[in-house]
Amino acid sequence: MPHVGGLPPNAAADAFDAGAYAGPLALILVPFGLLASLLAWLARLPLAVLTALFLPPWIEAARDNGPPIHMTWRARNRQVGPGVIDALVAKIERGDYGTELADARFEGFGR
Repeated sequence: MPHVGGLPPNAAADAFDAGAYAGPLALILVPFGLLASLLAWLARLPLAVLTALFLPPWIEAARDNGPPIHMTWRARNRQVGPGVIDALVAKIERGDYGTELADARFEGFGR
């Protein structure tokens, strides 16, 4: 492999480039890694379900043309979320880019 000028040698990256043999230990550990990944996913699932069911939704609006603007609101609850989205769409169609929305609190600009 040719040396690229200006870059220091990196033994870890070179080991992957050489097609190093993983060995039997790595093959034995693969099922344990998959099991750990599955358990981590299952542990986070109840929190994700509770968040989706009970926390008020975030409502985000972003402008794609011109300078990017990203704005975020928090709806009062899940029941008013669709109405807040409709109100936001109506305001933007009118050209009103104010932050005041009924049943929602403006959280700020940016991501």
